[in-house]
Amino acid sequence: MAFTVNSLGTHVRRAFGDEASIQISDDDIIRWTNAGMREILISHKVLKQKANTSIIPGQYEYDISGLGILQIQTIRVGNHPVEFRSFQEFEDYIQEHDPHRNAKGQPRIWYKWGDTIGFWPTPDASVSGNIDIYYIARPTEVQGMTDEIGLPDEYFNRLVEYVLGQAYELDEDNENSGFKLGQFRQGLDIMAGDTDRPQNNLYGFITVLEEDSY
Repeated sequence: MAFTVNSLGTHVRRAFGDEASIQISDDDIIRWTNAGMREILISHKVLKQKANTSIIPGQYEYDISGLGILQIQTIRVGNHPVEFRSFQEFEDYIQEHDPHRNAKGQPRIWYKWGDTIGFWPTPDASVSGNIDIYYIARPTEVQGMTDEIGLPDEYFNRLVEYVLGQAYELDEDNENSGFKLGQFRQGLDIMAGDTDRPQNNLYGFITVLEEDSY
């Protein structure tokens, strides 16, 4: 059974010594829970997803705003792996090799800008199959104390440590804050296993965060 934000808040307030909720508000717990989930998913690829969209000949940019992507792992076009370039690297490459974007065929490079991914060369009718996107999904943000936490139960203690670290920081108790956040990171390191590492048959491991796309 999934834990709720309320159960997390109870653990945190009891450990902090604020069971009357005088120092730590529900809004604090909710905000820190969402931040903790994001921190966990950056290092532990828990919410693995795959999406695909049809290749449209002559179209080199595709909207991915509806996917809720936290990190893109890799992209294949027509079951062929495509190399990632940052937007600036991509622009520099295009200016040197194909400034008018005339090249068409099997895409070899992809980039991300905001909620758009783009390819070079531009896919044409010779490219069969789909665009397959392997990614880590954003967690569903909790809005209230009765909401379920959108992570496997084994990460509950890590969230408690993270939220406690934030609570101590709010209380200007830097020693206990550092201790709890250290426990959080060490616990994640211990939990890390082979399933969280890139595998050779995934054609590379690309980490593209939303903030890296601008």
